[in-house]
Parts: sequence; C-alpha cells; structure tokens
Amino acid sequence: MFKKVVLFTFCLLFISVTNIFSYASEPGDLRAVRSDYDIFVNGSRINFRAYDINNETHLNLFDIAQVFSETNKQFAARWSDRNGTLNITTGVSHSAIGFITPRNGVNAGSAKPSDTKLLLNKKEIDITGFTVSGSVYFNLRETARIMDFNIEKYPTEKIIKIDTYEPFSENIIKRIIDPTKPMIALTFDDGPSHVTVTILDELEKHNAVATFYVVGNRITRNETHRAIVLRAFTAGNEIANHSHSHRFLTRISDEAIRSEMINVNKAIESIIGIPPTHMRPPYADMDRRVRNVIAEQGLPIVLWSLDPSDWQTRNAEKTFDRVMENVKDKDIILLHDMWEPTGEAAVRLIPALIEKGFQLVTVSELMHHSGITMQPGTVYNSGVR
Repeated sequence: MFKKVVLFTFCLLFISVTNIFSYASEPGDLRAVRSDYDIFVNGSRINFRAYDINNETHLNLFDIAQVFSETNKQFAARWSDRNGTLNITTGVSHSAIGFITPRNGVNAGSAKPSDTKLLLNKKEIDITGFTVSGSVYFNLRETARIMDFNIEKYPTEKIIKIDTYEPFSENIIKRIIDPTKPMIALTFDDGPSHVTVTILDELEKHNAVATFYVVGNRITRNETHRAIVLRAFTAGNEIANHSHSHRFLTRISDEAIRSEMINVNKAIESIIGIPPTHMRPPYADMDRRVRNVIAEQGLPIVLWSLDPSDWQTRNAEKTFDRVMENVKDKDIILLHDMWEPTGEAAVRLIPALIEKGFQLVTVSELMHHSGITMQPGTVYNSGVR
C-alpha cells in the first residue's frame, strides 16, 4: 500500500505521457481552461487546482504533493530550480511539502509542454507535463493508467472520483468554496510575529484562511518567524510579498526596489518552496516608476477596499466594529499581525464574519472566483471587476 500511495503521488506529479508528447508537436500554445469538476479522493472532496487541456483533466503538482505528504509522512518532493528537476524520494521520515517554482512565465489560459525532469530516488523518468501560469500540471487519466488506481469521471454530474485504496486523514480535506456566495479576503501586513500565531489558531478552528504579506527581514533573521510562515502556508493560507525591509519604495532607486522584491521572494521560497505571486507595497507607497519595476518582477499589486485603521487606533473594539459595519462581498480587508489588539479583533472577526455569511478566502482565491486574472504591475483593491 505504501508504494501505491507514494507512486500515485508522483504519478500525479508527472504524467501526460502519451498525450503530452503528441501535444508538444503541435504549433503554438494549447488552451488551458479551469476545470469545473469536483474531485473526490477516497470519498473526500479535495480542492485541487485543475485545468482541462485538450479535453483531458490535469492536476496541479503542488496540490497533489501536499495532499499525499499529509497522507504518508515518508513521501517527499523537492524542486530544484538550478537544473529544472523535480526530485522525489521515498523512505524519508520527515513531513514534506511538494512544491514547484515558476520558471518560464506563461500567460494564464495557455499551456505549454513542460521540460521538467522527474527523478524518482535519483533515477530519471522520461515523462513530461504542461506548464500553465508558471506551474506544472499533469494528466490524470494517464496517471491512473500507469499506476493502476481506479478513476471514474461523471460528465453529467461534473464529478471525478479517485480511489487509491488508502484512507485520508481528516486534516487534508480541503475547504469548499462556493463562488455563488459572498467571500472576502482577510489580509495581514508586516508580520510574522507572535500575534500571527493567535490569528492562525482562530483561522484553523474555523477552517478558514487569510493572506499574509510578510516582511523579508523578519523571516531571514528569526527561526521562530520562519516556522510561523511554514505553519501558515501548510494550513492553506497564502504568503505574499511585502518587501524585504518595509521601505518607502518611491524614495529608493530602481535597483533597490528590485532588491526589495527579490530578497523577500527568496526568503519566502526558502521556507515554503514557492515564491509569492503578488505583492503589497509598504504604506501603499508607489508611483508609475515603482509599478513598472514591480511589473518587471512579474508581480501584481494588491491593496485593499476596507481599512479599519487597526495600525492607527490599536483598539480591538474599534477594529471589530469598523469591519463588521462596512464589510461587503469581494472586499480585501487590511489588517496588521503586529499588534495585540489586532489579534484580539481577529479572534472575534473570524467567527463573526463567517456567521454573517462570508467565506474567508485568500486573495488569489478571491480573484480566481471573481473571474479576475491578475497582471504584473496592475493594482487591485478588491474582487470587483
């Protein structure tokens, strides 16, 4: 059984065997369309990111690896950006996170054959995948055929059922997001800190998530802060770029801005395995020059639509009241996980917002379910188009 779970993982990691070789010979990019199928693994619904490419379902490598590393602690997937290799090992006794680093940027909606190499216990396997928006996706049908696990697809019900004959623990069952219902993104700037832990405890209690805009030098010099970032990410929260040293970007040179972006990206990637996909400038300080430099780094800019001024009042009651009185569907809410009163407010806000009917999602999830494809250098304030 152990081999089946592990092999099923990387099979889901690599795929596109027959189809991908034929796809690679076709001129131009292929069209990748977000799959609208619900995917169940051993009876549990898993919120995989999935694309339909040439009418075949392809799953995201990171999602697959994360799910299976939770199922079996002796699985590890490690991405090496230096030589474009995904190295999978078995028999390791630590909890591992599978991940992939975006390399050759691809516009959302297009798919290119990936040149990713797959190593299984240091032995190369000759299989390719598709790259969509910088991440690799693999063909589910081919995976099932190669690994001999059961898969059933029900087009009329938009359901895919996978059976690996291995049980899943409850903690890997993903959240279900209903795009027809209200949703908001809680965002926290300037951390991590001990306050972040309080917020994470409450989010996990309610199976909710947020986006944390972290400052690079707070995680390069503090192992506790690095552990907090890893915990947040592993629980499904989003980790985003808030510069390396929280400087006013309009007051520094182009090269210094690049350094601020690159250094924090590297710091985050060293912890969670993937770099941030968007950023928020400190103090919202930017002009056309700053936006252009940020665009060069491939990063969209996310601000907010609701600011309760928690950083200014440092009053939990006022922060709570301002959010609850003004919140609306598709809002991005600005908070700061540096101040004790914000932590106290978050403990009240998270259940209160859910009780009010809001789904708490990450910024990327909010944009995806709002039909927005974020572009580098473009500023976004909410999920309203």
